[in-house]
Amino acid sequence: MGQIVEVSVKILVGLLKHYAEKALGEEVTDLLVKPALDAAEKLGLGQLDTWLSRPETTKQLLFAAEGAEAAFAASSADARLRSGALSALLTDDTDLRGAVDRLPKAGDDDELRTAIVRALAHGFPAVPREEIDEAATQYLRCLRRALLPLKATGPAIVGQAILRVEDALGRVEEKVDSIAARLDADSLAKLRAHVIDASDHIADKTEGFVGRRFVFDALDRFLREHDRGYFVVRGDPGLGKTAIAAQLVRQRGYVHHFNIATEAVTSIRLFVQNVAAQLILRYRLFDLVPTVEGAEDTVLLKSVLAAAVVAAGEPVIVVIDALDEADPPKNPRANPLHLPRSLAPRCFVIATTRRTEAGLDLDAEHVQVLELEADSAGNLADVGAYIAASLARPAMAEKARAWPGGPGAFAAELQIKSEGNFMYLRHVLPAIERGEFQPGHQPLPLGLAGYYRQHWEMMRGDDLERFVRVNQKVIAIIATARQPVTVEFVARVTKLTTTEVAWTLGRWREFLHVLPGSSGERYRLYHASYRDFLAQQVG
Repeated sequence: MGQIVEVSVKILVGLLKHYAEKALGEEVTDLLVKPALDAAEKLGLGQLDTWLSRPETTKQLLFAAEGAEAAFAASSADARLRSGALSALLTDDTDLRGAVDRLPKAGDDDELRTAIVRALAHGFPAVPREEIDEAATQYLRCLRRALLPLKATGPAIVGQAILRVEDALGRVEEKVDSIAARLDADSLAKLRAHVIDASDHIADKTEGFVGRRFVFDALDRFLREHDRGYFVVRGDPGLGKTAIAAQLVRQRGYVHHFNIATEAVTSIRLFVQNVAAQLILRYRLFDLVPTVEGAEDTVLLKSVLAAAVVAAGEPVIVVIDALDEADPPKNPRANPLHLPRSLAPRCFVIATTRRTEAGLDLDAEHVQVLELEADSAGNLADVGAYIAASLARPAMAEKARAWPGGPGAFAAELQIKSEGNFMYLRHVLPAIERGEFQPGHQPLPLGLAGYYRQHWEMMRGDDLERFVRVNQKVIAIIATARQPVTVEFVARVTKLTTTEVAWTLGRWREFLHVLPGSSGERYRLYHASYRDFLAQQVG
């Protein structure tokens, strides 16, 4: 029996036992006193266990599991999940195994569904959470339907259990039909269009992620000790705030919004519509769909959050990255993004922000701020772990061995020169691999600003006339653009040739993020700290 099928068979057996327990309870509770009830349950469950142990039953369950897989592969679930979702359940997932073991005695199958969602989210971090939720629902529906042909193949208890499966399927289908009647395809498509797909951004920011345990421990303490509130991670540029937000979304599947100034994702309207749409899709709050269009304040957000808590039966957590990049509110007394002063019970917001001169203190109840300090013990330990992880790459290990004093001296110098800044390491480590820094020839710059300055001076020194006529114009457009731009757009604005623009972008490639587009690749600055540096250089 293949591993994938084996997982499906185990869940099928768990579902059968679950509905058998429910059937026995409903059949005998009103007729028998306690001792007789216990005896009846033992007899029925014993018959079920005997039937399940037979080779013929194993074949039937195997056939049912294969049918469920085929049905799921042909369902309307996300294509990435249909092509490999079940394999995500093959890992030795303690939550899933425990949920299956406890299913027979459970009052419902919510724990099983939650475990399936978590397993899928772990296996497919780039798939939006609402798609994972829908896939889990469809997978369980396919499994229940696969049990229906077993109705007349075993003892009476099997038939009674299948009757409960039919009833459960009927309730699900009734709910789906009711939702479909209220929500037409166009409305659903419009709602999904409000969700900003951050999967590429999350994948990029979590590549090579290490540590930050001190941040996650502080967050988890806050979630345990409060019934609602804001947890804010604040720090200077390059300390990994966005990576922390992205890792939380990747690992825990939180609803999320990433403010990105260079992609024009900064408005209150985009924030409210994105988060509200995610909550409505995740928690099936379809009655609130008409309120999303045109929403531009957080009155809607508060109502959606409150409804989501009721629907979820558990805390609802939203991650917001880069509050400092959001458009400032028209009312100077308002919170960034008009975040509400008070949240409903079991509602939490995790936010990140840079330290700014104006300050971004939230005027709200239950706020805890974690200050990220470059020279703190936790941050320096994580910087060391990041450097150590880079030495696992053969090319980097070779450079470290050739460094005066060997790998130990190499790591120590990087630790000092980085000044605890991860963005520095993101630029400098690849440059070392490319051979751009060599002891005695090109020393490592000090700090992130030092690296930016060194690269700028190197570009100027190569050909000052070309730098002023071409490079500076191109990079100024990239730095000031409110959204990603194409080579053709930059050439048109600067009146340069596309060859000159493309050459310049190639020279600055490490500071740029490249996005695909129907009209060609689009470019934006990778990090806000470089935009700040360029503003000082080109005005």
